[in-house]
Amino acid sequence: ADVLEALGVNISLTPERAAEVLREVGLVFLFAPMYHPAMRHAGPVRKELGAPTIMNLLGPLVNPAGVTRQVIGVSDEIRGRLIAHALARLGTTHSLVLHAAVGMDEISPCGLTRVWEVRREVVEEWEIDPARHRLDSTDLLQLAGGEPAENAARIERLLAGDGEPTVRCAVLLNAAAALYVSGRGWTMEQAVARAEESLSSGGAGEVLRRIREL
Repeated sequence: ADVLEALGVNISLTPERAAEVLREVGLVFLFAPMYHPAMRHAGPVRKELGAPTIMNLLGPLVNPAGVTRQVIGVSDEIRGRLIAHALARLGTTHSLVLHAAVGMDEISPCGLTRVWEVRREVVEEWEIDPARHRLDSTDLLQLAGGEPAENAARIERLLAGDGEPTVRCAVLLNAAAALYVSGRGWTMEQAVARAEESLSSGGAGEVLRRIREL
């Protein structure tokens, strides 16, 4: 949320306005406290604990948009299986749950990423190898975060075609995962190609420009 604010995106949209932005742009950020006000009381406690809690598992499962297609990252394989089977019981149409071997809760450009693919009530496990998509990198230090303003500037550079190579690989892999479950019928290879096209053509940058203006 802090990085989006640094990018000039309004994160405090009412549900009605958020729905309008989603229809107009195809993308919107839903700030949890706006939709689950009771969770505000849990926030300070979670920070004080300094460790993952049940809220980390519940959050992705209570998306206020009622989505049936989504990509969820998890901190370990046990949680991956748990979330995947929860999605299956909740009636998801097509979702991915991800955990990278290096410990990331997203697709990593370094090493393999475990995937639990959920289609309706069926869960299948497989792995993503970034080298297969020519999006592999060994310099994970490039993915280290900084202050919101710094991270926002890095996003701007990436969308302008001047981002760090490892960041570009990570963004394309994870964007492709979202496109893969979008219902367009694309394979993962086709989804990667569409993500690359959006980034190189300036389409992704145009979406940020539009969402800033709304």
